[in-house]
Amino acid sequence: MLKTALQDFLSESMKMSRLGLLPIMSVTSKSFIDSWQLILKHHVDGVDALQTSTSTEAACDLLLSADKRLVDVAKKEGIAAINFEEEPEKASASLE
Repeated sequence: MLKTALQDFLSESMKMSRLGLLPIMSVTSKSFIDSWQLILKHHVDGVDALQTSTSTEAACDLLLSADKRLVDVAKKEGIAAINFEEEPEKASASLE
């Protein structure tokens, strides 16, 4: 089951990348420094902090996640964010 989920993730990621819908960013020293500040400010884990700081640095239009805490922190940092499990219609509409 895990193997299938990972294969699906890889397949979808590669397809989105080929279509130009999945830009891959390098993690910069600025992202790391900003992440430390987010960890202290919001008491989040490093992964959530790094996703938030790179979203800010990349000037993302929208962050979609099923992680409630990540969505809350992103919104507090001024990032448009939607929890697609809690608001599936809104998430779908944002992709059209």
